Parts: sequence; structure tokens; C-alpha cells
Amino acid sequence: MTHRISLPESGTTTAKPSGDDISLGGFVLCCARAGLAVPRALRFSPVLLITLFFARRRQLSSSATISFIKAGALGFILAAPWWLKNLGPALSYAKFAREQPRNSLGTPSFITWGKWFYTVVLSLIGPGVSILIALVIVLVVRKILVKKEVSFNPVQRTVLLACLFALLPLVALQLSGTNHLLRYLCPAVIPFAIAVGVLSDATGWIRSRAAMAASGTLAVAQLLMIISPVVFPNRQPVDPGFYNGGLPWRIMVRFDQWDWKPLRNIAQSCSLEKPKIAFLGMGRPLNPPQLLYPWFVAGSSPSERNGFDEPLWLWRFEQGPVNWQKVMSLVGDSEVVITAPGFEGQATDRQDFDNRDNREFAERISRDPRFRGPIRLKMGRFEPVEVDVFLKNGLACSPEVQQAMR
Repeated sequence: MTHRISLPESGTTTAKPSGDDISLGGFVLCCARAGLAVPRALRFSPVLLITLFFARRRQLSSSATISFIKAGALGFILAAPWWLKNLGPALSYAKFAREQPRNSLGTPSFITWGKWFYTVVLSLIGPGVSILIALVIVLVVRKILVKKEVSFNPVQRTVLLACLFALLPLVALQLSGTNHLLRYLCPAVIPFAIAVGVLSDATGWIRSRAAMAASGTLAVAQLLMIISPVVFPNRQPVDPGFYNGGLPWRIMVRFDQWDWKPLRNIAQSCSLEKPKIAFLGMGRPLNPPQLLYPWFVAGSSPSERNGFDEPLWLWRFEQGPVNWQKVMSLVGDSEVVITAPGFEGQATDRQDFDNRDNREFAERISRDPRFRGPIRLKMGRFEPVEVDVFLKNGLACSPEVQQAMR
């Protein structure tokens, strides 16, 4: 079988998108993607303004400037449907996240900002890379500001200012709030790295063999810090280090995991295929995903769509002092109630505050006529912890479970 392929006649040309068209198309997509999240929108708007400013300084034609503005406007129009539907929830969550006290270093003050900067240097960037950046900055001050041996060309100035304007909104938002979780600053690392790269090029750092050797040494040192817990695994519980992040040499430490298979066995012994679970306390091994993990392993899909109720977290320390009347009212609809009386959790995540009322809760539930138990389970390998499981009164359970509750 023969296929004919039509070719353009001699002397004719096919239209191809120009580089400007492709750049504007990419800019549209970039604006649309940036507009789909509050941090990106806050970071991208100043970048757009500074780019327009420098574009005008280069005396671009009116048509080019209008095309640039149209591309930016079209990108944000593409993101508008999402904002129209989710503006309220997005702003509410942004306010909630900004005021979260769990990862707070304190209220806005110079002391708090000093603590924040220390954690950024040690946890977000790392000691090795921080030393490298400090060396580059010293070289910038010496060569550009003091001796004036080199200067930034227009492209370098534009890139540095664009990166600066991309960094400032996120940093200002975090420093003016009480939530200092470093994870929220991760998007700002990209423009920060670009700015450091531009400074390294302008000062000639990347063209010096000694400088590159120092860079390699510092990078390897930081890598060794990160992987050291893998080479020398911890055999006792280890705290990551900060309220808002972790020390580099503790990022990959082993955390205790509890085997919740006995919980599923107890539920099945009481004919509870999809139990309604409530719990008081919180930690890496004590939370809804961990509690439901045995059902995942068994091939179930424990989600609300499949008839499962997410385990009910009865109280968290952000809510203030425990309202026992409310807690005991919430627990009434549950079939399985769990707590760990002697468990403290990770102090730098304020989990000790979440768990400080576990023992009193266990005593209250044990006196509640609506429940039977507890069934005591031993959890953990680093630091074995007692976990108390209470069952709804009236459930038809196996003799083994009945015996365990006596």
C-alpha cells in the first residue's frame, strides 16, 4: 500500500511560531500556574511588575509591552475559575496556616527573627551550603562594593531584582506571623539559588579552582551529615531538633512505628469491618493514617467513599484546655476508642501537649458505662508504650476479646 505525502509547493513557506510567540505562550502558562496557589500568586505579582519596569527601561515598542501585559492578564484569567470557587477556603486556610502555633518560634520580634534565621541557616539551607553562600557574599562585598573591580550587567541586575522580589513576599509573610514552619519557604529556595548562582558568576567564584574545590568539600560534608543516620542508625528515639525543622544530621533518623494489626484483629473479632474509631493524643505513630494502615495492608480502601469514617481526633492542644463535656459527647458515636496514657511524642512538634491528658481520658472512659475495656496493647520497639483500646458496650466480640477486657 502506498501513502502520499503532500509537500508545500516550491517557493511557499509554512508559518512557524517565532521565539517571541513561544516565550509569550510559556509566560501565559507560567502566570496561570503561579495563580493557582496563594504563595505563588503573592510571589509572582512583584516579579511581573519588576519585569515590566525593566522592559520599559529597555524602550520596548508599545506593541511588545501590550503583548507582555496581555500574556500576563491571560495567564491570570486562566487561573480565575479556580479562585472564584476556592477564594474563601484558600484565604481561610492561609490565615489558619499563618497563625498555627505548633511550629512557632514566638511572636514577631527581633529575638524571634534571630531564632528563625538560625533555623534557616542550619535546617533549610544546611551548614555546608550556608558557609559556601557566606563566602560568595564576602567576595561580592569585596569585589563589587569595596574595590568595585566588577559590576553587574543589565541582565544580571534584572535577574537579581526579580529573584529578590520573588523572595520577599514569602519571607515577610512568615516573619510577620507565628507559623515558622520552614517547609513553607521551600518555593523561595529556587529564586534564592538562582541569585546565588548569578553572584557566583559575577564575582568569578565559579572560575576559580580553589573556590570550586572548597564548594565540593562543603557539599560533600553536608551530604555526609544527611546520610550519617543511615550509616549509623539510632536505636533510641531521637528528636529532629527544631520546632520548625530538623537538624541535617537528624533528617534521616529512624522513627518508631507502631504495629496496629492487633487493632484490626480486635475490630474483626467484634464483627466490625468498618469501625468508627476515636482517639485522644497524637504522634508520628498515633494518627488517622497510622490507625487505618492495617486495613490498607489487608487490601481494603479505608476511605469515606468506601464507607469508612476517618478516625476522629477528639482534641488537639491548639484548641486550648480540654473541654471534657464536649470530648465525652463526641466519643459517644464511636465503636472503638484509643489512647496511650504514657505516651509523650515529639516535643518539638508540641505533641507532648497533645498527649498530656491521655491518662485522665483513659480513666474517664474506663468509668463510662457506654464502653468496656481497656484492652492493653504494647506498641513500639525503641520505647515500648502501652496503648489502651476501649470497645462500645453491647458489641458481640469473640471469647478471646471478652477475656482481654476483664
